[in-house]
Amino acid sequence: MGSDFDRVLAEAKAGSSVALGALYREFNPGLRRFLIARLPSEGEDLAADVWVAVAPKIGEFTGDERGFRAWLFTFGRRRLIDHFRRSGRRGPVVPLHESQDPPGRDDPETEVLARLSAADAAKLLNAHLSADQCEVLMLRIYGGLDVGEVAAAMDHTDTWVRVTQHRAIQRLSRRLSSQMDVTK
Repeated sequence: MGSDFDRVLAEAKAGSSVALGALYREFNPGLRRFLIARLPSEGEDLAADVWVAVAPKIGEFTGDERGFRAWLFTFGRRRLIDHFRRSGRRGPVVPLHESQDPPGRDDPETEVLARLSAADAAKLLNAHLSADQCEVLMLRIYGGLDVGEVAAAMDHTDTWVRVTQHRAIQRLSRRLSSQMDVTK
Protein backbone atom coordinates (compact mmCIF):
# COMPACT_ATOMS: atom_id res chain seq x y z
CA MET A 1 0.00 0.00 0.00
CA GLY A 2 2.96 2.25 0.72
CA SER A 3 2.45 6.00 0.49
CA ASP A 4 -1.33 5.68 0.16
CA PHE A 5 -1.70 4.01 3.54
CA ASP A 6 -2.15 7.20 5.59
CA ARG A 7 -4.80 8.53 3.21
CA VAL A 8 -6.66 5.21 3.04
CA LEU A 9 -6.55 4.81 6.81
CA ALA A 10 -7.89 8.35 7.34
CA GLU A 11 -10.75 7.63 4.92
CA ALA A 12 -11.52 4.32 6.68
CA LYS A 13 -11.56 6.13 10.03
CA ALA A 14 -14.02 8.63 8.49
CA GLY A 15 -16.34 5.74 7.64
CA SER A 16 -15.44 5.01 4.01
CA SER A 17 -16.33 1.41 3.18
CA VAL A 18 -14.23 1.71 0.01
CA ALA A 19 -11.16 2.57 2.10
CA LEU A 20 -11.89 -0.26 4.55
CA GLY A 21 -12.17 -2.56 1.54
CA ALA A 22 -8.76 -1.40 0.32
CA LEU A 23 -7.24 -2.20 3.72
CA TYR A 24 -8.95 -5.58 3.64
CA ARG A 25 -7.60 -6.40 0.16
CA GLU A 26 -4.09 -5.41 1.19
CA PHE A 27 -3.85 -7.09 4.58
CA ASN A 28 -6.30 -9.98 4.56
CA PRO A 29 -4.26 -12.40 2.38
CA GLY A 30 -1.44 -12.64 4.94
CA LEU A 31 -3.82 -12.73 7.91
CA ARG A 32 -5.88 -15.42 6.21
CA ARG A 33 -2.82 -17.56 5.40
CA PHE A 34 -1.62 -17.28 9.01
CA LEU A 35 -4.99 -18.31 10.45
CA ILE A 36 -5.58 -21.13 7.95
CA ALA A 37 -2.09 -22.47 8.59
CA ARG A 38 -2.87 -22.60 12.31
CA LEU A 39 -6.50 -23.78 11.98
CA PRO A 40 -7.44 -24.95 8.47
CA SER A 41 -11.03 -25.85 9.24
CA GLU A 42 -11.91 -22.43 10.66
CA GLY A 43 -9.13 -20.05 9.66
CA GLU A 44 -11.28 -18.41 7.01
CA ASP A 45 -14.06 -17.73 9.52
CA LEU A 46 -11.58 -16.42 12.07
CA ALA A 47 -10.18 -13.98 9.50
CA ALA A 48 -13.71 -12.69 8.89
CA ASP A 49 -14.24 -12.39 12.67
CA VAL A 50 -11.05 -10.35 12.92
CA TRP A 51 -12.29 -7.83 10.36
CA VAL A 52 -15.69 -7.64 12.07
CA ALA A 53 -13.85 -6.76 15.29
CA VAL A 54 -11.36 -4.39 13.64
CA ALA A 55 -13.84 -2.35 11.56
CA PRO A 56 -15.57 -0.57 14.46
CA LYS A 57 -12.26 -0.03 16.29
CA ILE A 58 -10.32 1.33 13.33
CA GLY A 59 -10.83 4.87 14.61
CA GLU A 60 -8.85 3.94 17.73
CA PHE A 61 -5.78 2.87 15.75
CA THR A 62 -2.83 5.23 15.59
CA GLY A 63 0.34 4.41 13.76
CA ASP A 64 1.85 3.54 10.43
CA GLU A 65 1.37 0.66 8.02
CA ARG A 66 3.66 -1.72 9.96
CA GLY A 67 1.83 -0.84 13.14
CA PHE A 68 -1.51 -1.56 11.48
CA ARG A 69 -0.27 -4.96 10.31
CA ALA A 70 0.91 -5.77 13.85
CA TRP A 71 -2.39 -4.54 15.31
CA LEU A 72 -4.38 -6.68 12.87
CA PHE A 73 -2.30 -9.82 13.51
CA THR A 74 -2.64 -9.30 17.26
CA PHE A 75 -6.43 -9.39 16.80
CA GLY A 76 -6.00 -12.54 14.70
CA ARG A 77 -3.82 -14.27 17.26
CA ARG A 78 -6.27 -13.42 20.05
CA ARG A 79 -9.18 -14.82 18.03
CA LEU A 80 -7.16 -17.99 17.49
CA ILE A 81 -6.39 -18.32 21.21
CA ASP A 82 -10.05 -17.73 22.07
CA HIS A 83 -11.06 -20.45 19.63
CA PHE A 84 -8.58 -22.94 21.11
CA ARG A 85 -9.80 -22.12 24.63
CA ARG A 86 -13.46 -22.59 23.69
CA SER A 87 -12.84 -25.85 21.88
CA GLY A 88 -10.38 -27.21 24.44
CA ARG A 89 -7.72 -27.65 21.74
CA ARG A 90 -4.20 -26.37 21.77
CA GLY A 91 -1.42 -25.98 19.33
CA PRO A 92 -0.82 -26.13 15.64
CA VAL A 93 -2.70 -28.28 13.20
CA VAL A 94 -1.65 -29.35 9.72
CA PRO A 95 -3.81 -27.98 6.90
CA LEU A 96 -5.45 -30.47 4.60
CA HIS A 97 -5.81 -28.03 1.74
CA GLU A 98 -5.13 -24.48 0.77
CA SER A 99 -6.91 -21.94 -1.34
CA GLN A 100 -4.42 -19.37 -2.50
CA ASP A 101 -4.97 -15.63 -2.08
CA PRO A 102 -2.87 -13.38 -4.26
CA PRO A 103 0.09 -11.88 -2.40
CA GLY A 104 -0.50 -8.46 -0.87
CA ARG A 105 2.53 -6.82 -2.47
CA ASP A 106 5.56 -7.57 -4.57
CA ASP A 107 8.61 -8.40 -2.48
CA PRO A 108 10.96 -11.38 -2.26
CA GLU A 109 9.38 -12.78 0.91
CA THR A 110 5.91 -12.76 -0.63
CA GLU A 111 7.24 -14.33 -3.81
CA VAL A 112 8.89 -17.17 -1.85
CA LEU A 113 5.71 -17.71 0.14
CA ALA A 114 3.69 -17.83 -3.06
CA ARG A 115 5.95 -20.59 -4.38
CA LEU A 116 5.99 -22.53 -1.11
CA SER A 117 2.34 -23.04 -0.36
CA ALA A 118 0.99 -22.18 3.06
CA ALA A 119 0.05 -25.83 3.51
CA ASP A 120 3.60 -27.03 2.78
CA ALA A 121 5.15 -24.41 5.05
CA ALA A 122 2.72 -25.15 7.87
CA LYS A 123 3.32 -28.89 7.58
CA LEU A 124 7.05 -28.35 7.75
CA LEU A 125 6.87 -26.02 10.74
CA ASN A 126 4.28 -28.06 12.63
CA ALA A 127 6.16 -31.30 12.10
CA HIS A 128 9.43 -30.04 13.55
CA LEU A 129 8.75 -27.13 15.93
CA SER A 130 7.05 -26.42 19.23
CA ALA A 131 3.81 -24.43 19.15
CA ASP A 132 5.60 -21.23 20.27
CA GLN A 133 8.38 -21.64 17.70
CA CYS A 134 5.83 -22.28 14.97
CA GLU A 135 3.78 -19.24 15.92
CA VAL A 136 6.81 -16.93 16.07
CA LEU A 137 7.93 -17.96 12.58
CA MET A 138 4.40 -17.73 11.16
CA LEU A 139 3.92 -14.24 12.56
CA ARG A 140 7.31 -13.20 11.20
CA ILE A 141 6.69 -14.79 7.77
CA TYR A 142 2.95 -14.51 7.11
CA GLY A 143 2.44 -11.41 9.19
CA GLY A 144 5.61 -9.66 8.11
CA LEU A 145 5.96 -8.54 11.72
CA ASP A 146 9.28 -7.49 13.21
CA VAL A 147 10.60 -8.87 16.50
CA GLY A 148 9.04 -6.11 18.61
CA GLU A 149 5.66 -6.53 16.96
CA VAL A 150 5.72 -10.30 17.50
CA ALA A 151 6.74 -9.74 21.13
CA ALA A 152 3.80 -7.39 21.66
CA ALA A 153 1.35 -9.75 19.92
CA MET A 154 2.51 -12.73 21.98
CA ASP A 155 2.95 -10.83 25.28
CA HIS A 156 6.65 -11.69 25.52
CA THR A 157 9.90 -9.76 25.39
CA ASP A 158 11.92 -9.04 22.27
CA THR A 159 14.66 -11.28 23.66
CA TRP A 160 12.23 -14.18 24.07
CA VAL A 161 11.12 -13.79 20.42
CA ARG A 162 14.71 -13.63 19.15
CA VAL A 163 15.74 -16.71 21.17
CA THR A 164 12.61 -18.64 20.13
CA GLN A 165 13.14 -17.74 16.47
CA HIS A 166 16.83 -18.66 16.65
CA ARG A 167 16.04 -22.01 18.26
CA ALA A 168 13.32 -22.69 15.69
CA ILE A 169 15.66 -22.00 12.79
CA GLN A 170 18.41 -24.11 14.35
CA ARG A 171 15.97 -26.95 14.95
CA LEU A 172 14.66 -26.79 11.38
CA SER A 173 18.20 -26.69 10.05
CA ARG A 174 19.22 -29.78 12.03
CA ARG A 175 16.07 -31.71 11.11
CA LEU A 176 16.18 -30.83 7.43
CA SER A 177 19.91 -31.50 7.06
CA SER A 178 19.49 -34.91 8.75
CA GLN A 179 16.58 -35.71 6.42
CA MET A 180 18.67 -34.70 3.39
CA ASP A 181 21.53 -36.96 4.59
CA VAL A 182 19.11 -39.90 4.76
CA THR A 183 17.90 -39.34 1.19
CA LYS A 184 21.43 -39.33 -0.29
